[in-house]
Amino acid sequence: MLNFYGAVNLLGVSFDLSSIQTVSMLLLAVIALLILQIVIFSALIVKFMKKNKAQTVVVKEIVQQAEASQPVEEKPVEQAVEEKPQAVEEVAQPVEEQVDEVEEPVEETPVEEDQEEQAEEEVEEEEPQIEEVQQEELPEEEPQVEEEVASAVAEEIVEEEIDDEEEEEDFDEDEEEDEEDDEEEEEDEEIGEIEIGGKSYRPKYAYPTRIKLVSDKVKDFYTDIKNEFLSYGIKSRISKTKENFNFSRDNVARFVVRGKTLKLYIAIDPSSIDHAYFHHKDVSEKKTYFDIPTMMPIKSRLASVKARELVAMLAEQLGLHKKRRFQNKDFSADLSAEGLTYVDRKGYGYLVKPSVTLADVTEIPDELSDRLSQVSKSQNKINRFIRTKVAVDVLAEKFQDGETVTIETVRTRGIGAPNANCLIVEDGETLDKKLTVYAEEFSPNAIKMIALCGGEVFKIERD
Repeated sequence: MLNFYGAVNLLGVSFDLSSIQTVSMLLLAVIALLILQIVIFSALIVKFMKKNKAQTVVVKEIVQQAEASQPVEEKPVEQAVEEKPQAVEEVAQPVEEQVDEVEEPVEETPVEEDQEEQAEEEVEEEEPQIEEVQQEELPEEEPQVEEEVASAVAEEIVEEEIDDEEEEEDFDEDEEEDEEDDEEEEEDEEIGEIEIGGKSYRPKYAYPTRIKLVSDKVKDFYTDIKNEFLSYGIKSRISKTKENFNFSRDNVARFVVRGKTLKLYIAIDPSSIDHAYFHHKDVSEKKTYFDIPTMMPIKSRLASVKARELVAMLAEQLGLHKKRRFQNKDFSADLSAEGLTYVDRKGYGYLVKPSVTLADVTEIPDELSDRLSQVSKSQNKINRFIRTKVAVDVLAEKFQDGETVTIETVRTRGIGAPNANCLIVEDGETLDKKLTVYAEEFSPNAIKMIALCGGEVFKIERD
C-alpha cells in the first residue's frame, strides 16, 4: 500500500512538510478574521437596535410634553383646563401604538432593512411637530427676557450718568427749563425790579451772580446751611437759575435767590412740621416744587438755625448720618462780589459792564431810559440850533474813560460842525468807556448803553 507521500510523488508533485504547515497557518488566519468580522458586525447590529429603541422612547416623551403644553384657543379657561389632559391622552395613545409597532419588529428581526427605514421615517415625521411647538412658545418668552435685560442695562447706564453729573457743578442747562422755572418763581421784590405800564420788569441775572449780590449776612446763612447738606453726603449742583441738592437720583432740596432773599425748598411734607415754629409755606401746588413742597425764606440767624433743623429731619427721613471727618468748607471765594458794580437809578438796579453792545440793551424797555437819565437845567438861551449827531462808539474812540462829554468838548475833538451848539447822541455798536454825557437829545438805546457801562446821562433843558 502506498502512503500519502508516495501518492503525491506518483502524481509528480513534490511536497514537503514545511509547505503544509505554512498553508495550514494561513487557513487558520483567514478563519480567525472571518470570525472577528462576524463578532464586530453583530455588535454593531445590537448597538443600532438599542439606539433606535432609545430614540423612540425620547420621541414619545417629547411628543407628550409638547401636546400637554400646547395652548387651547377660542375656549373658556375652565373648559380648556379640563379638556387638555384628555387631548394629551388621545395623542399619547396613537404615539404609544406607533412606538410599540416600531419596537416589536426591531426585537424579532433586527437585521431587516425595511423595518429600520420605517422607524427612521416615523422619527423624522415626529420631529417637525416638536420644532413647531418650540417655535410657538419661544416668541412669547424671549422678548420678556430681552426687555428685562435691556431695562436693567438702561438703569445701570442712567445711574452711571447721574453719578457723573452729581460730582461736578454744571452751569449750562436747557434755557427753556430755566425760563419755565423763572415763570413759576414767586413774585418777590427783585434786585432792580420796577413796574412799567402795569408790568414788572427786572434785569435777568444767573443764580451765581444773584448769590454774589446778597448781603454778607445772607452769605453766612448760605454757607452754614450748605455745609449742613454736605455733611450728610447730599451733593450740590449749581445751574443758571438755582442750586439743587441731590441724593442718589432725587432732588431733595433747592436754593433760589429772589431779590435779596435766599429761599430754601426742601422735600419735607409741609403738614408734618409746625408752621408756628418754622414759618414755612406750602408750595406743592406748583409743578416745579411738587417734590420739594416746603419753602422757607432765610432772612435771619434764627431762620438759618431752623433751616439746618429741617436738613437734619430730611437726613433722618433718608436714613443718612453725618460724616465723622467732615470739615466745613469756605465758599467766600465763590460768593465774592469783587469786580461787580451795582448801580441803582431811581429804583432800578443793574450791574455795570466793562463793555456794552447794542444787543445787550435791545431787550431793556425804552421806558427805562427816563429812569437812567437825569435832567440838567441850563439858562443859556439859543435862538438858532446847529445840531451835531454823534454815535456812542465814536465817543468811545475820541474820549478816555471817566471824561465828560459836552458840545464844547465834542467840537474840540473835531467831531461834527465847528459852530454846532446842540448835541444829539445816538446808539452805536459798542461802548467800552465810562463817560458822563451832557446833550440835548439821546436815543433810548444810547442812554441804556451809557448807563450800563457805568456812565451818567444828563438831558439839557433850557428855560
